[in-house]
Amino acid sequence: MKILVSILRIFTVTALISCGQNKTIPHVKPQIFVLKPVADAKKMVKIQDGTYEAFIGKDTGRMIKVESFYMDDSPVTNSEYLIFLKKNPQWARRKVLRLYADSTYLKHWKNDYEIPENLDPEAPVTNVSWFAAEAYAQSVGKRLPTIDEWEFVALADQNSRNASKKPQFTDYVLRSYQKKDKTR
Repeated sequence: MKILVSILRIFTVTALISCGQNKTIPHVKPQIFVLKPVADAKKMVKIQDGTYEAFIGKDTGRMIKVESFYMDDSPVTNSEYLIFLKKNPQWARRKVLRLYADSTYLKHWKNDYEIPENLDPEAPVTNVSWFAAEAYAQSVGKRLPTIDEWEFVALADQNSRNASKKPQFTDYVLRSYQKKDKTR
């Protein structure tokens, strides 16, 4: 009986405490998500809507529809990314949480804020995670393309919207993966 009374007391006290005023706890964003804006003068181009055959499950003939969207006309450069890092040091190599970038993150840079001499500052930045790329995009007031948008634009070459059926297109893609990176 004493045990039952004790359980009832605990239940009653818990119920009374939980029925008190609802005090909302303010939502605080982790520091990594608080981004300082970075100026961006990069030209964007409109990618017209269209459809393409899904690469995964290609044998099904499934067509993917992509709505029109905008995309930068050139990749983010090392120097542009360096400006982002200086304004948002939580994304520097030594400070970024490993949940958001692995050990290969900017591994070819001299340090957090120095691009090596053998790396062209105007070359596309490499060795960044999806999370870091997303943070950069948000800091310049943009977004990353969706997977469908990426696949859609990846099918294009200089002359056609869908060059995937051209034999030289596959050769071009394979050759680009075989190029050696001098900084590795």
